[in-house]
Amino acid sequence: MITTWLHSHPVFTLSWSLIFWAFVNVASILVTKPINHAFDFEYPVIILLWQNVFTLSFLAFLDTIHCISYKELRTDMIAMWLPVSINSVAVCLSEYYTGFLLKSSAVSFFRHIGTLFTIYLEAHTTWQPLLRTTTISCVMIGICALSLLITSSLNVSGSIIAITNCIIGSTFLIFTKQMIMRDSSTRNHFDVWTMTYYNSVFSILLLLPLAFFMGEFRTLGVDLIIRRGDNVFVLLMIILGFLSFFRATSTFWVIKRTDASNLAIVSLLLHIPISLIGVIEFNVMPTAAWIISVILGLLAGVVYSCGWMVRGGPVIVDEEQKGKAQKK
Repeated sequence: MITTWLHSHPVFTLSWSLIFWAFVNVASILVTKPINHAFDFEYPVIILLWQNVFTLSFLAFLDTIHCISYKELRTDMIAMWLPVSINSVAVCLSEYYTGFLLKSSAVSFFRHIGTLFTIYLEAHTTWQPLLRTTTISCVMIGICALSLLITSSLNVSGSIIAITNCIIGSTFLIFTKQMIMRDSSTRNHFDVWTMTYYNSVFSILLLLPLAFFMGEFRTLGVDLIIRRGDNVFVLLMIILGFLSFFRATSTFWVIKRTDASNLAIVSLLLHIPISLIGVIEFNVMPTAAWIISVILGLLAGVVYSCGWMVRGGPVIVDEEQKGKAQKK
């Protein structure tokens, strides 16, 4: 039912889905912050596990009432999807620890670097030349990164995790896109609900032993008993569950329909509203470097969007054409 409606409204397929994806990501960050800090609930693996359990449960509920349908696990597809889930878990955890160990300016710096890495890595793996507008936007992003680096205080452990997050974040977007578009069997099998189902199942299987290994289950019971009567905490966790469901489905929806570079650019622009909220909430005076990064970031997004519209759509990776290009 929902899938039919989405396909019957093409206006929602790309532009609005990217806007929705950006909104859900910002909302998830804003809800996770008070859970971690205001309620002192520092359980990153448990929170990620809860998000996947809620997503899987809500997915099963929608399937039960016949709003959606997803395909069951297949042995030949499991081997292809497992690296995606490993990457997904690694991206989420490294993103959390990057924000925990580094200040916002340093996080923004590495986000700019990750965007540049994604754009050039995708161009290399898809054998597509960079447009002039893309090159110009990359130069602007580089200047933004330099302006942020001047005011950033870096530490070794946080920088290592941030660089790791840049690498695995880029490979997650590009590898997932190429795996889905590999051939007609994968394109038909991996619809948005099936991808969400696969990812939730394998993420839960990966996160359970990780939570035991990191010792998060030792004090979890006591913390939950203390917060048993806290309705605000319970409400925030439920909201986070719904946001994680929409975040997962919208992520796989846009991955299948657009380029990894587009997602990287949109993700880069997400730091602007988040930074604005931080400036307003904490009454912090914006620095010159922050203002420069915001203005150049917006201009880079506009220039990149103009080039993307001229090109006429996302890159579809065809393995046969890629093989011919490699031989040539």
